[in-house]
Amino acid sequence: MHPCPHCQQPTFSTARKVLLLWLGPGLCSACNKPAFIPLRNVAIAVFAWVILSWLLIATTFYMRNVLFLLGSIPAAMLAIDLWLVRAPLAGDLDDDIQH
Repeated sequence: MHPCPHCQQPTFSTARKVLLLWLGPGLCSACNKPAFIPLRNVAIAVFAWVILSWLLIATTFYMRNVLFLLGSIPAAMLAIDLWLVRAPLAGDLDDDIQH
């Protein structure tokens, strides 16, 4: 469970936290205030996944083995884990801009 940035109560599960990317800000069940994943962390995760995917594409051409392209799936999972799941939730846009 991940803490709310307002009341610090552990009210956000990992699945719910990752879904905040697509569903928008989530409301804390304890204090009813919005929380979201900072845009900076989303941008870093997407950038890391794209770079890893391009490295795998280059490796595919160099080694002439299409199986390297399957590495894009674990690369996306790694980026989600490192920069989205472990990121602290932000409570408002000022928190997102300052960090």
